Amino acid sequence: MSVSAISQALVSKAGFAPDGAVLVYDPAVEHVGQLLAGLDQSCSAVPAGAADIHQLLTGLLQAGSVHTIHLLGHGAPGGIFFENVFINGSIWEGLVRESATGRAPSSIQTINFWSCETGRGEIGMKFLKQVADSTGATVHGSDRKVGSAEHGGSWELGRHAAPRPPFSGEALERFEGVLSHPLGSWGNSYVGNVDKLFQGLTNNNSATVNSSLGSWASLGLGYADAIRITDTGDRILLAASKLSSHYGYSDAHLAAAVTWTVTSDPSNPDPAGVARLETLDSGYSFSGGYATPIVTLAEAAGLAAGQEYELTDSVDGLQ
Repeated sequence: MSVSAISQALVSKAGFAPDGAVLVYDPAVEHVGQLLAGLDQSCSAVPAGAADIHQLLTGLLQAGSVHTIHLLGHGAPGGIFFENVFINGSIWEGLVRESATGRAPSSIQTINFWSCETGRGEIGMKFLKQVADSTGATVHGSDRKVGSAEHGGSWELGRHAAPRPPFSGEALERFEGVLSHPLGSWGNSYVGNVDKLFQGLTNNNSATVNSSLGSWASLGLGYADAIRITDTGDRILLAASKLSSHYGYSDAHLAAAVTWTVTSDPSNPDPAGVARLETLDSGYSFSGGYATPIVTLAEAAGLAAGQEYELTDSVDGLQ
């Protein structure tokens, strides 16, 4: 029986969560069994993956007997992951809408996000407030890593309140991991040039994102300390173009999510490219002049004879 079928059967079962507390967890989280071994007896555990997290959350929002919902998974500013599904503000809005009432039942008093950095920054606080406004519950999240102190984590949810996690002290001590999404755990090792972002980045923009580095589709704000790229203006412009065209990120988003350092002016500068570099790297200052089209003697003779030419951005100038 699949995780999806088991989870949905548990939620729909009569007498589910008799004590009103539910833990919805991503079974893919490393070492999660160490936590489940010490789960409070008053808390009912339900595994949730990408296939059923939407249905499970919708069901819980409709369950009049549930007063506390614990959500445990890898996190990023503004949401929480269940496998590769990122529950953010727009997804949450849809879940509440699908619950038929447009608002969760008043029985839900507390929602805790046991996930790294879900409440970090403006986007994180906006998400926590949205969940609170749509449920009437007190919502707690963290703006730092959640998990083992040895890995830089903590079990205190510092946004809004610091509730006790639904695990015994012994279980928390045994837990060896932290609940950060892989994107947030690249750390200081993710420092280098544009080649660390892509495999085979060229002028034709045919490169593929280096999949070993995490999910760029979930690139959140606040990782600028962990993702630091230093390269020439030409290479950074190519990288920004790739990320923008493939994922739809604005230059402002890329500037907030990555620390860019431009080491040299672009070889064929234009005002738009220079402005983009200045947005990405606030310390960058254009030092040269803009490219001047090169006109050959033959082209000059053609101009004198009244021929028309189309301006291009290439070093060939006119054609």
